[in-house]
Amino acid sequence: EALVVYRDTLGRDHPHVAGTMKNIGMVLAERGELDAAMEKFTEALQIYKAVNNGKDGPCCDIASALSCMGNVQNRRGELDEALKYYNEALTIYKSVSSRARELGGRSRLALQEVASTLKIMGMVYTKRGELDKAMSSFQDAIDIMRQNFSEQGSGAVVTSILARIGGIFCKMGKLDEAMSHYQEAYDLATRTFGTTDHPEVAQVLHYIGGIHQKRGNLEKAKSCFPRF
Repeated sequence: EALVVYRDTLGRDHPHVAGTMKNIGMVLAERGELDAAMEKFTEALQIYKAVNNGKDGPCCDIASALSCMGNVQNRRGELDEALKYYNEALTIYKSVSSRARELGGRSRLALQEVASTLKIMGMVYTKRGELDKAMSSFQDAIDIMRQNFSEQGSGAVVTSILARIGGIFCKMGKLDEAMSHYQEAYDLATRTFGTTDHPEVAQVLHYIGGIHQKRGNLEKAKSCFPRF
């Protein structure tokens, strides 16, 4: 209904129309209707490109639509296609951030999206078994968050990425490195959320318990699992 109203009052090529299409696509994707979702994201992308045509500088809206398309391909298991879309989005977000810096400012949204895109690319690389590329993407995301945001502002994201790096080390059988990253994630999570009674903290503690279990330290492992 909102889409019809926007089209009738604002015209087809308007950011509100594109935004509504993108939101519909996100709902369709959540329902598993991936073909229909991809159609909506493609339409939104075309509108954003038309609106931005001739304007000075890149557009985060275009990058957002590309990222949504990458998410669909990721869910389909089309990882090469997903990475193609994510890379396009990443390039735009980096350009927006660079342009803001050139103008003497800083685009917090673009920086966050750069880190978010790097994180999801790291997850795709992990699925593909390209663990070195995954590690590199994750570390770049952490560096961006830590260099541009306070610990409180970056803590939740960095905690999640540290845990994923720990998971990679665990897959590689490098339990000391895995434990180091899980412990760092746990300490950061408790500072960020101000409590040990939080789902993110409990999740990391569960991972720590898994390392203890692999090492045969069953009592230590048992002490970690009840909180999960």
